[in-house]
Amino acid sequence: MRACLVAAGIAAALLALPTMVEAGERAQQRLVERHAETLTFPALADRCRRLPAFRDAPFEAELAQWRQRRAGTLAEAASLVERLAAAQSQPREAIDAAIREQAERQHAGADAETLAYTCEKLRFTLRGEPVLPVRGATLDEDTRRAVIDELLPVATKLMACETPERIDVRAAPPAVLRGDASSAAAIADRVEMWNVIGCGKALDVELSLRFPEGDPPTFALGFPRTALPAAR
Repeated sequence: MRACLVAAGIAAALLALPTMVEAGERAQQRLVERHAETLTFPALADRCRRLPAFRDAPFEAELAQWRQRRAGTLAEAASLVERLAAAQSQPREAIDAAIREQAERQHAGADAETLAYTCEKLRFTLRGEPVLPVRGATLDEDTRRAVIDELLPVATKLMACETPERIDVRAAPPAVLRGDASSAAAIADRVEMWNVIGCGKALDVELSLRFPEGDPPTFALGFPRTALPAAR
């Protein structure tokens, strides 16, 4: 989502200097992204309300539910940014202002179609839901969102299907039993198959996961060359 992109550059700057924090670097990056969302989601929701399709959307209620559901993570994120700012002798207010300013520039420059897509994704994020039904996934909310954000653009192109119906997740057979297994699967802590279904087709995508200590999961996707007809 655009708020994460906004945070990426700022997070890189914040994390450039050594600091006394317990979380790993990728965990810190994720927390800075959540803090950026805290700052930018309300303004984005206001911008979304100006679009006819979202004029009556219950953004206030969804924002309140999101803040309540992610309260622990958001508090941890704010504390981390406070410590990073202090370690780099930067005022916290200046960092927050920079995040808001960068987000405002990006959203103001978006065309109507891109903004509408961003607003639709915002509502899913606020509700803690994936952008399409996912059955069988056990990943945490942020990792699941990252996987889907990377998976869907490629899957929709390979399937020639702009609106997939759902994703079915299952455990993958051992890599040694699959001729199409990727090299990432051979060293993964867990491998799943994410079967994207839509437009009468199915695309079985390999998801290789690693679970480093102190950091969020890392993942690699393995795409087949073509989609197959969906099973009836």
